[in-house]
Amino acid sequence: MAFSAEQPEGYLTVLSTDAPEQPLVTPPSPPVANANMLSFSPDGAKLVVSYGRGNGDNGHLAIRNAVTGDVEAELDPATLGIGVKKLFMPEWSPLGREIVAVAATTDERPWSVNDGSIVVFRYEDGRFGHGEVLVPATSALS
Repeated sequence: MAFSAEQPEGYLTVLSTDAPEQPLVTPPSPPVANANMLSFSPDGAKLVVSYGRGNGDNGHLAIRNAVTGDVEAELDPATLGIGVKKLFMPEWSPLGREIVAVAATTDERPWSVNDGSIVVFRYEDGRFGHGEVLVPATSALS
């Protein structure tokens, strides 16, 4: 089980349900916001996490090892080619080769956006591919 401890900061915590009293990954010391929204890869070996430190510094995305918590890759959103620099609410595809997320320009918190598009991009061997907008942002709900 993986979760974000102590919102709004968001500290990655991972534990086995067989031994919940002995977490595999605990919040860093000193605390550093490193996981607000997260999802396991289909094989359970990795986590895709979005995180932020508030005050406009939200929407970062990283791949972390699910056992150690180590960062295996960090995404520079400019490489996606979609013009948005913040990513939130990531999820793995069923085969683990793609990630879908909300790309937003503004946010209230590391888990709450004010606008956004749904985007998908490849992830393979520590590298992120070009992004594709699946659902574009609109200026108003209809």
